[in-house]
Amino acid sequence: MTQIIALDPILNATTTPNVRTRHKNVVKYDSSPYIRMSEGESSSNRVPTFFQIKHPFQNHNGFDVPVELIEEFNKWIFKDVSSRRGRKAAYSKIKNTFHPQVDFGVVKIGEKDFFHIMSQPGRPWEDGHINTIMYYLRKKAKYSQTVTSYSTVDCWFMAWVDNIEKQWRQSECDMRCISPDHDVGQCIRGYKLLANVPWDRVDEVIFPVNINDKFHWFLVVFRIKSRCLYVYDSMMGGSVHSRKVKEAVDKLATMIPLFLTSTGFYGKRLDLYANNLPDYQQKSHSEPLSIKNVTHVPQQEESSNDCGLYTSLFAEYMSNGVFDISHIDIDSKYHRQRYATLLWHYGKSKNDEGAISESEVTGTVASKKGGPRTHKEQVMDTTNYPTPKFRIRK
Repeated sequence: MTQIIALDPILNATTTPNVRTRHKNVVKYDSSPYIRMSEGESSSNRVPTFFQIKHPFQNHNGFDVPVELIEEFNKWIFKDVSSRRGRKAAYSKIKNTFHPQVDFGVVKIGEKDFFHIMSQPGRPWEDGHINTIMYYLRKKAKYSQTVTSYSTVDCWFMAWVDNIEKQWRQSECDMRCISPDHDVGQCIRGYKLLANVPWDRVDEVIFPVNINDKFHWFLVVFRIKSRCLYVYDSMMGGSVHSRKVKEAVDKLATMIPLFLTSTGFYGKRLDLYANNLPDYQQKSHSEPLSIKNVTHVPQQEESSNDCGLYTSLFAEYMSNGVFDISHIDIDSKYHRQRYATLLWHYGKSKNDEGAISESEVTGTVASKKGGPRTHKEQVMDTTNYPTPKFRIRK
């Protein structure tokens, strides 16, 4: 539903006190060939302007967002909303497009409808929304001063697992399919995804999972020391639904240990055995992970299309080290606006400064460390970001 393209240069902000000059001979950066220059500055002193705010959550305590910031966002998002019924997007084609686009690292946004989908009740979130939040939660972990050690994956991870699981079974479980250079293996080794870290350096890995034919998102957390997948589902119940969730989680439980073995993970985590952790004693490395369906998880309203929001919010709680969320009371309307406001303000501020994110300008770090060369400039273009069709839950 989205197009993979080469990353365009970051566009000029509409107003800037400095002159931005394109220079053909400067060092190539993944995000932008533009360098900001102060008036009178010589070309030899040109340096990229890095955005000091590392992620949208940085300057906000807990889950609070200033009321005035939300009001500013609402003033922008509701301006020019079309009253025409049956329109796929909330705006006409002309009013929907804005410039410059905002660059969220894993996705570039040039349409207001992306934020309208995110903020307004009843509109289901898509891959671009989930991937953006998971990316910034990874950045949050990278710059965090807390002891919580985790990483996240993008929506693509489950697609990689689906494909390799089918190939593995069709080959009669031939382990030659399980290569460290496969997308799953690269991700485990710390490559493939922006702001990613090797799994041997974290204690939890957070997976957003989508069931396509049920149009439903839920969260899975791999707690490495427990050797267990914990399932957080905001819409539990129903035999068909439960079966679909189980099928998806079973694939993760089966394939992850195989890739952990293939990538040499266990040799890098000797603490799992030195500390005599019971879940690692007398178990084969390739044995499927345990699965635990977490009960008393906050539940979304029926037919609310809030599963993407709940999945992202559950992930954010996990990023804060909160794994028992049974006591959490979720105001979905507020959190929709909160996420949309934070992303909009972050992207707008970044464009206003004409800056790039420092962590996005890492060149070929992966290849320098002996891993496969990954092209970080491949991001999704949402210039024509599609609005999903509403589906009635059965």
